[in-house]
Amino acid sequence: MITRKPSRKDNLSASAGVIINNLHFRYKNKILFDNLSLTFPANKTTALLGNNGIGKSSLLKLISGIEKPSSGSITDYNYRNINELISYMDQFDQLLPWLKINKNITLGYKLRREPFCKDRYNYLTKILGLSEYLNFMPSEVSGGTKQRAALARTFLENRPIVLMDEPFTSLDTVTKNKLKDLTKKLIKNKTMILVTHDIMEAIEISDQIIIIKNNPVIIHKIFSNKEITKYKNDHKLLIDLYNKVLKSLDE
Repeated sequence: MITRKPSRKDNLSASAGVIINNLHFRYKNKILFDNLSLTFPANKTTALLGNNGIGKSSLLKLISGIEKPSSGSITDYNYRNINELISYMDQFDQLLPWLKINKNITLGYKLRREPFCKDRYNYLTKILGLSEYLNFMPSEVSGGTKQRAALARTFLENRPIVLMDEPFTSLDTVTKNKLKDLTKKLIKNKTMILVTHDIMEAIEISDQIIIIKNNPVIIHKIFSNKEITKYKNDHKLLIDLYNKVLKSLDE
């Protein structure tokens, strides 16, 4: 999980959507994005779906500032640089093996030499079921526990924009469902962009689903919040939506 230090002038509690404008990016002599423009609405969760290798993870890295575009801009609604407003959770837990779970969770604050909110820390470790594991080393806990620690670290930062790259992929079904439910609670009033290959996961968590295709990437289909909400409340309609998303991925 990688974070960017917020400047004091930023109001981190403010609404922060993501605006991508005319983005161009080349990776290993391959053009992934060519004048891509896209908006991720504030305080909503958007799932990003597409085939393997199409550039979903690269887009998250560009949004987070890990990668730099050759041209174009990525800003919030006020046209500010958003690197400092982001928490980023990789599909791997990225825990440092020589630090205890509690130290891994607060690592970002230690590196920045900033105090963390103890009330939020206590809340997150409790709700994520980590209280009994805080003094354990990563090698002493299960993969699900390590992923919960990574989730706690991500949300302890309390940034308005959260990027998650297939955070539940390696987990068993029971653990995955628990973490998805907890994530839905934690992302309230935040802007989240979720990369996933799991269509049902995208439907369950997201307010909007964007399907990307081709190289360079184009926006193939957007399933709106209104459409997803309508289908979520009826099992038969939910299956219809699943099939619509699947068909869009196969087109």
